[in-house]
Parts: sequence; structure tokens; C-alpha cells
Amino acid sequence: MNVNLRMISIFFLCISLSGILLSGETKPASTNQSNSDGDQLTALYNEGWQKSHSGDNYSAAEIFEKGREIILNKVDTIDYQRLVTFNEALGYHLIELGRYREALEILYSNLEKCTELECYSKWDCKTVTYSELTVCYGKMGLQQIAVDYLLKASEIDKEHFSDEISYHFANYRNLAYSYNLMGNYRAAEEYFEKTIEILFHPDVYHPMIHQSILLQLMQLYINLEKLQKADQVYAEFLELNKDYPFSHEGLVYQTQIEVMYFHRKGDYQSALLTLEEGLQRLEGIRDVDPHFYCNMYNTAAEFLIKMDKFKDARHYLKLCEQKIKPFKNLLDKDVDDLESLMKARNIYNYSLLKEALKTDLPTDEKEALLIDVYRNAGALADLLEYHLSSVFIPLTKNKIVRDFMSIFETGIHALYELSNISDPEKWAEKALRFSDRSRAILLIEHLMYKLTENQAVVEILIRDNHIKQQYDSVFLDMIQLPNEESSDNQEQRESLAKLASLRLEREQLFRNELRNERQYIREVMGGSQIGKDFIPEIISNDISLLTHFFGEGNMYIIALSQKGYFFEKKAIDEEAISTALHFRQEIERLPDVYGNHEAFHTHLGALEKLNQKVFNYFVGEAVSIFNEYLLFIAVDEASVIPLGALKKPKIDARNSRYIIEYTKIFGGFSLKNLELQYENIRVPKGREFTAFAPEYNNEVVSLAGIPYQFSLPALNFNINEVKWLSQNLSAQAFIGEEATIENFKSVVSNSQVLHLSGHAYAHDQYPELSFFAFYIGNDRQNSNYLLRLIDIEKMDIPVNLIFLNGCETGFGPILRGEGPESVHRAFALAGVSSLINTLWPINDLTGLQMTKTFYKKLYNKGKTIPAALRYAQLEMIQSNHPVYSHPYFWSGYQSYGIPDNPFRSKMAKWHLWLPIGILVLILLYYGLKKWSML
Repeated sequence: MNVNLRMISIFFLCISLSGILLSGETKPASTNQSNSDGDQLTALYNEGWQKSHSGDNYSAAEIFEKGREIILNKVDTIDYQRLVTFNEALGYHLIELGRYREALEILYSNLEKCTELECYSKWDCKTVTYSELTVCYGKMGLQQIAVDYLLKASEIDKEHFSDEISYHFANYRNLAYSYNLMGNYRAAEEYFEKTIEILFHPDVYHPMIHQSILLQLMQLYINLEKLQKADQVYAEFLELNKDYPFSHEGLVYQTQIEVMYFHRKGDYQSALLTLEEGLQRLEGIRDVDPHFYCNMYNTAAEFLIKMDKFKDARHYLKLCEQKIKPFKNLLDKDVDDLESLMKARNIYNYSLLKEALKTDLPTDEKEALLIDVYRNAGALADLLEYHLSSVFIPLTKNKIVRDFMSIFETGIHALYELSNISDPEKWAEKALRFSDRSRAILLIEHLMYKLTENQAVVEILIRDNHIKQQYDSVFLDMIQLPNEESSDNQEQRESLAKLASLRLEREQLFRNELRNERQYIREVMGGSQIGKDFIPEIISNDISLLTHFFGEGNMYIIALSQKGYFFEKKAIDEEAISTALHFRQEIERLPDVYGNHEAFHTHLGALEKLNQKVFNYFVGEAVSIFNEYLLFIAVDEASVIPLGALKKPKIDARNSRYIIEYTKIFGGFSLKNLELQYENIRVPKGREFTAFAPEYNNEVVSLAGIPYQFSLPALNFNINEVKWLSQNLSAQAFIGEEATIENFKSVVSNSQVLHLSGHAYAHDQYPELSFFAFYIGNDRQNSNYLLRLIDIEKMDIPVNLIFLNGCETGFGPILRGEGPESVHRAFALAGVSSLINTLWPINDLTGLQMTKTFYKKLYNKGKTIPAALRYAQLEMIQSNHPVYSHPYFWSGYQSYGIPDNPFRSKMAKWHLWLPIGILVLILLYYGLKKWSML
């Protein structure tokens, strides 16, 4: 039986080619066993593939498992060549049957066995196993891990199988497909071009493969909105499909792409007919991976919901769940394809919501249906958390959450509708909690790492840090290579392969060890929900809460305080959302227009118009319930808004006040993170206050991804700033040449408050390289003076407050569902409780003034952090200076994290002794007076 398992396995990522006999031979024969054993195993191997080609994957898997057991039960030496051959075949068929977890166990075991083989066979074994792992992870929705294994297979093929055109073709084709699914369309196009270059090579070409590539190209062009190109490709596909119609899973993929194509063109009738025909043919296929059934059923359901055929849609979604969970008593956590199950249930829940909104149900029935939708969304969030507990690479985890953000949007929409029926404040609080969960689920693990007291977990994290350091080193070298976007660059390919290997090493470290720390996993899984009393406790302290949730079609504003609630739904307005960034940019323009009277007044007019749009869209009447304090959980584009600089629009704009004038504002990444920080405040041992002010002398800095060099000009006031802190507040000062990164690292874990005053930079293309610059000295070649975001994230910084008095320390590319990927976010994830950051380049002189006023109120007057910052900002506003009262000089400063004064323990002791001292003085006075009378 000639079966090129390497080709079948990897092509399966796109479609199954069961039934197509490809060239190449897998050799189960070996001299290590008797002829009778060898004949039996050869017969089993061939029988298994015959079953496979007849569509009986279940029997095929049983046969390959039987052969594997015969090999493992031999008393004498194990024949590893035969064992890996049967492992590969068994792994493939377990994937075909949707039994992914069993497949992963077999495949990881196989990687260990590969090392027992001779050179050529060892590499062949590894590349086949990597290819199957690619398939398995790809079908589980973990595309980044799939690509990483594919890159490893590709590097082995280039080094050890350079003449095997079919292997390279398979790698190019599946990389194109995977990148397309990940949304990396540029990389997908590049690899499709490479695929087509060798498509017609005699060792590669088959009409079925040709068709599947055409469908993948259609999907790419549809995603890119290049419908004319999609038309051309579809015409070519139809011509070829006449003579070579698809069967099995290929039919599912064809149906999905055709439905997508017709729907995008607005031809709904053709889309519906295609769906019906595909579903009818699918029912006649047996032993197909449930994943493929669900893909078809979910596609049908989504389309039917758009046509308001909710019951028909739910019928198909139930069929999907029956395929994924063949036994009613099978627990959700034991389902292999959780991704398909969650998607089906999420679509099902969305259909219930749409039905509740579309039909004229009696109010009580509508309310009951909406409550069911909310509860279903909560159960789906639980399932998502469970799914994420077995995924450890942060980028992979974050992408999964973002892919399933609609779980939260459906639940929040249901809560909004419920708030219009009864008890609106109750539903608004639930919406606040549920929206916060969507953010906490992304960030919770970072804090859990910092706060855990489990020594076994700490040791794993130390090893993980070592892997991350290697990863960052390779990454930094790679992005400085020329022609980085070309996959033909040998150094580029090698670097990508190293990065993939390190990501997988990290994944396996967690998979093999961290998941065994059950208590830790339970804490992470159940950690995203806010405690029952946390929100009422916040509100009782005169703190109002404000947040936004951005869905696919709607944006929700949610606010709570002792004064009441605010819960509003608005259609996504891209122009209004972009205005938030324009408002920030217009404020930042002040230095460009100052000195030009006409330009300055034009600037002020533009600022007023932008303010009105931003205020009305992002705040509105929520301002009416703001209390003494405002906790702003800023996400997505709302995170770039200098909230304190907004004014409520009035007829007479001169009489309107900034929001900062009537409330003290502080921010947070999520309420859950804030709650965890409150519960686990760590008091550093060492100096109370440390400050850094590096000296700069126009040093030139070059960074990857920036087509120009930029200098670090001398600052006039940062050194004065830190000298003042030292003289007046007893801060340990590192000034000029002493403000090195080495000194920072030596004191960072032993300081309660840190103040950094100097140059910072937010990198748009590679936010990992955003930095704060310390003293450079003579070390200008290796960037050791730059404290980069990737360095900060790996540190443990138990500091109560860091004041980042540099340019754009709170700004960076927006992460969906979170906020900017910035230097201040990295410090927060490293364990810092409170931060002051900046949204744009700050002025050196006013930065000094802001610092002095802030610390006077914080250190001497005992104000909270947001209160002290507000006082410094009000001082600028109320100065009535024509320039310094402008928002550019004060509104870029933001307070984040725990608002409590970090010097309070010192002041508490002072306040304790003050009345005692006064009492002693009074007693002395009266004692002396009485003595004098005697």
C-alpha cells in the first residue's frame, strides 16, 4: 500500500484527501522482529489504510492501535521504526475522528521515539509528526501553534529533504492557508505565489489539490474585498470541478467558501441553495471528523439567522453539538473540539437574542428569554476560561479571547435590553461585571504569575523567563535583518524557525509541568470574576465607575455611582471613534501652532469641535452621575482619550468646565486586576523613595522598524526635578552618570516609590521595543541603556507607585479588548500597584512643575494619588496663563491603579505621634504653671 502520510497529513489542514493515493512509500518493515510478526504488522498496516480509503476511519484507528500494542508488547527490543510508523498513522486517524487530545498524546510520544531512529528516518519521523501536530492544532483553532510546528517541519525539509518538491509545496500551501486564517493576508499571498509556482510539477500536481488551492485563493480574495479576482478564480474552479467533484470534507470546504462568496456578492438565493445542497450531501458521509460537520452546520446557522430563520438555525446548531458530544453524559471539559462547541453555542445564543429583539413577545416572555441569553453567555465565558487554561502562549490566548469577544457582546446586549424592561441599575451592574470579565480574562494570568506563592510555579516561571530572554534576543536580531518581509531570506527563515521552536518549548514547558499544578490552574480559571462586594465597596467610597465595551456592531457606555447608573448602547461610528485619536493629536499640536496667532485660534476652534464629538459619543449624560472620584476602565480607542480634558458642551463654551475640575480621575486595566492588587499589596523592603534623572547629550538611537535615526537631546529640567525630590523628600537620587539601567535594576525591588524622569519612546510597529532611556555613557553599540517593554514584562517589580515622567509612556498600538501596548502597561503587568503615565511628548519645564506640586500634595498633605495629580493639573488650569493652562501641558498625565497614598504608613505614624506630642506639651505647660505658682 503506497501512502505518503506526510502529504495526506499536512494537506488535511485544508481538506481531507482520503481516497487519493499519492506517490511515496512508508516502510513498516524492520529486521528487529520475526518474519511472522513483520507479515502480521504489514498486513495490519495495509488493512488500516484500506479501511481509511473506504471512509471507515474508526476501524482504521482501531487497527493501527492494535498494531501499536503488538509492537509495544514485544519482550525483546522495541522496533522504533515500526512504532513511529503506526503512531503516525494512528495520530492521523484520531485527528480525522476529532479525538484531538488522544492524538496529541500519541504525537508528543512519537517525537520522543523519533530520536531513536537513524539519521534519515529520524528527520522524516520528526517532519511527519510536526506536520500532524500542525493539523491537530490548526483544527483546534490554535493557528499560531500550528504555524510554529509547520515552520519547524519546513526547516527540516529544507535541510534534509531539499529535493522533495512535494514536501516544500505542502509547506508553502499550508502556510498560505494558515496565515489566511490568522488574518495575515500579506504573508498568505506571498506563500500562495510560491505554491502556484510549483503547483504543476509532476511530483505535486493533482486536480483535487488544484481545486482546493483555488478555493483557498477565493477565500483570500474575499477577505481582501478583491471580488473581481475571486470571480476569475471561481470560474476556473467550476471548470475543473466538473470533472473532479469533491467528496468528504472537501465538499464542506467548498460549500463554506461558495456561501461566503455568494453572500459577499449579495446573492443570498444562491448562497441558500448552495447550503442546502451541501448539507444534503454531507448527511451521506460517515466517519467524518465532527469538526467538519460543525463547520458546515455553523455556516448554515449564521446565514439562516441573517434571514431571521431562527428555529432552522438552531436545528443545525443542535446537530453540531450532537456530533461534538455524541454522549449526553459527556462533560464539556472532556470534549476535544471545544472551539467548535463554543462557536455553535455562541451562535445559538445569538439566535435567541435576535429572536427576542425581532418578535413581538409579551414583556415577561421577552424578559425570560433575555435572561437565558445572559446566563448562556456566562456559561460560555466559563467554558472559554476552561479552554484557555490549557493554552499558555499569551499571543495565542489573547487571539482566542478576541475571536470569541462576541460571547460578551451578546451577553451585554441582552443586559442592555433587560435594563429597559425592569430594575435597570441591577442589569447595569451586571453589564459592568461582564464587560470587565472580557478584559480580566486576558490579563489575569500576568498578575497571577506575580502574586503566586506556589514555589513550584515560581520555579517554572523562572525557566519560562529564561526561554523568553532567548526569544527576545532572536527577535531583536531578526527585525534588524534586511528584506525582513521576504521568506526567501535565509537568515530570516532561520530566525523564524528559532522563534517557533522557542514558542513551542514554552508551550511544552507549561503543558508538561504547569498544568499539573491544579490549584494554580483553578485560580487562573476562576479568577476573572469580580468579588460580590467589590463594586458596592468602591461606590460607597464616593467613587463612580465608567467603562466602554466595543462590539462588532455596537458600543456600550456603562457607568455606576451612588448617584445612580448610566447604560447606553450606540451604533459603532468609525468616524466618532477615530475622533478620539484626532482629539489627542490636536492637543499634541500646540507646539506647532504656538506663536502663530491665526494658526493658534484655528487650533482652539478645532479642539472645541473635536471635544464636542468625543464627549457626546464616549461620555454623554454619564457625566451627571460622576462623584468625587472617577475610576475609568479605558479600553480600545477610549484608552487614548485624555478624559480630564473633555468639557461638557454648552451654548457658551467659555463657561464650561473640564471634567477634571469636578472629579478626581484614575484608571485601571480591569476591575478584577484592581481587586487582586488590593488583596495582594506587597510592601517592598528598602528605601521609601528612589528617583532617576539620566543625562543626555544628543546621543543617536537606531531602532528596528524605524527608517530614520533619532537623538536624545539634552533636557534642562529633569535633573533639577530629581535634585528637588532628593532635597525636599529625601529621595535616593540617581542623577546624570549614576542614572544607569544597572542601578535601576539593583534598587527596583526595594523601593516603595520610583520616579523616572527622562526620554521615553513609544514604538508603533514593534511596541515590544518601546523604552525608557537611562544614561548611555560610552556604551552606544548594544542598547543596554534602553529599558524596553520586553525587558520590563519579565521583571518582578513590587513597587507601590512609579511616576513615568517621559514622553508617551502611556501610549502605544491598541490591543483589541484592552488598550495601548505601552511602557506603563508593561510596568503594571510586572506588579506595580499604581502609575502616573503620559499620553504624548511632555514639556520639560511644566513636567518639573507638575512633579513638584504632585509630590507636595502626596508626601506632605497626604492626598491620594489621583487627588494629588488633579491638584497639580488644576494649578495649571487656574493659572490663567495663555499657554500653560492649555490641556497640552497637564491633561496628558494619567493616574492608573490603586489610588491610595503610598506614603500613608509614614504619615500614619506621624499623625499618631502628633496628638501624643501635643498632649505632652499641654501637661508640661500646666505642670510648669502650677510649679511656678508654688
